[in-house]
Amino acid sequence: MRLVLILSLVASPAFAHGGAAAAEALYFESQELQAISANFGLLTKTDDGFDWSCFDTLTQVPFVGFYHQGSWFASTRAGLYESQDSGCTWAAVEGTIRGRPVVTLGAAAGVMSVMTQRLPSPGQVFVREDGVFTLKGTALPPGEVLDLMRRSDGRYLALIEDADAEPVLLLSDDQASNWQQTAV
Repeated sequence: MRLVLILSLVASPAFAHGGAAAAEALYFESQELQAISANFGLLTKTDDGFDWSCFDTLTQVPFVGFYHQGSWFASTRAGLYESQDSGCTWAAVEGTIRGRPVVTLGAAAGVMSVMTQRLPSPGQVFVREDGVFTLKGTALPPGEVLDLMRRSDGRYLALIEDADAEPVLLLSDDQASNWQQTAV
């Protein structure tokens, strides 16, 4: 039932933009759908249902929308951007994360984690605490970062491709301070 509602929600306004809509990601908080990232823009929950956010306001770089605790985030190769007004205005996230290419971002147990990497440098993990992104621990071992996941127990898993183009799964039990290779 939830999927039918979402598809009908996304489909009707998207046809006005000239094509079929597709939901790319659904964002829940406390088991309640709060936002949808779609191929034609961002939808945010309102008192009357869902509404399209401002259209085409961050078009200078391709981005993937990510919703967390009332803000939209744009993951780009030019850095991380935040919108606190449903995507109408965007600002680069300040601090040591500014301008770093974002590989992946996610949230678990209310904590948002961002993996950045500018090849050939190793990837680094940033965590949002009290509205500020801080660098956590040490950089990952050398290799291209493919994915990062923060588990609900606080441990991190990272998948990198090493110099021989082989996948390597890494685990951190201490907030990304140290990384150990683990079995795939």
